[in-house]
Amino acid sequence: MAAHILIAEDENHTRLGLSLILRKAGYRVSLAEDGLTALNFLRKAADEGPVVDLFLTDVQMPGLTGLELLDAMKREGLLTPTVAITGYGDKEMVVSLMRRGCQDYLDKPFTPEEVHSCIEGILAKQEENRDTLQNRDMERLRLDLESRQREMSSARQAHAALTRPPRPVKSLKICFLQHAYAEMGGDFLDFRETGTQCDILLADVAGHDMGASYHTVMLKAFFEDHPLRNGESLFKALNTHLASSGNDRMITALFLRVNLDEKRMSICNAAHPSPILLDLKTGTSSTLKATGDSIGLWPDAEFPETSHALIPGSRILMFTDGVSQTKRIDGPTGRRESLGEKRIMDLAVKHREKGLEDFLSAIWKEIMDFCRSKPSDDMLMVALEIP
Repeated sequence: MAAHILIAEDENHTRLGLSLILRKAGYRVSLAEDGLTALNFLRKAADEGPVVDLFLTDVQMPGLTGLELLDAMKREGLLTPTVAITGYGDKEMVVSLMRRGCQDYLDKPFTPEEVHSCIEGILAKQEENRDTLQNRDMERLRLDLESRQREMSSARQAHAALTRPPRPVKSLKICFLQHAYAEMGGDFLDFRETGTQCDILLADVAGHDMGASYHTVMLKAFFEDHPLRNGESLFKALNTHLASSGNDRMITALFLRVNLDEKRMSICNAAHPSPILLDLKTGTSSTLKATGDSIGLWPDAEFPETSHALIPGSRILMFTDGVSQTKRIDGPTGRRESLGEKRIMDLAVKHREKGLEDFLSAIWKEIMDFCRSKPSDDMLMVALEIP
């Protein structure tokens, strides 16, 4: 598109003459009869358009002179390249114009060739500067992209190294299945075994980015290094650390401790889906309710524990909300529906006759069939059997 030039000139014949010269050269031209009209035009162009590529202004105009107009433009941040039209041409005037940000000037009387030469030179320099800035921006973006790619690669390697599948436990039969929605998902699982006591931590960090990866790695460090009195002490220590560091990332988590000697289990739930208890003798399923706040959002969060007697031969099914909230489109109605906790409980009862690994695989397959193998989030499901 042709460059747009604004002319501010109070002398009618000069204004119309310049307009004719520039329009013949193919430029788009707007006219102002005085400095105030020109200033208002530039203000409106800056806010709404059309963009003014070059501004030609007379120095001597009634009301608002060219020098006063340049001062106003500078104060208001109107950075349109400007050429002054003057009938003086003295050095002091030229210096004064240049100090006010004027790119060039034309002495009256001027020829069409002088006008073309002046304008073409400024527009060419503008284009050159624009290309230079664009090239600099492109190079800066390229370097930034390379830096981010290196960071992402390092984060993925660290995430993979530090969140590899948990080591097997001896005291319990445990199996799990997992689907990662992205390379750096926020679902986390780990076991910690001491004799006949086994601690299980299942957690879900919001997001699928480097922040989620960082928090997942931090979860592992806390679980491995924190002196575990119980789930409540773990969650409170983690919450204090996050809340005091200006964290804005939510974590939901489930801590399950199974003590075979005491024949009891304790559950601490931080806004996580409740585990499901499957009684193989009666063929019934129920939820093990324990309510607590999410981790990391406020310093006074509470994580009360509940205690339950172990039922020999029973199974416990744990999962992240990516499982219970996985969705599908219902064909007849076109509505989105979630899998929900009730369906998971029914699936547990349906496949209760299978061995533990086949039991979990059968439930997982039906969940994948439900969402047509297109989960919308990370999914993690754990099954364990009480001896």
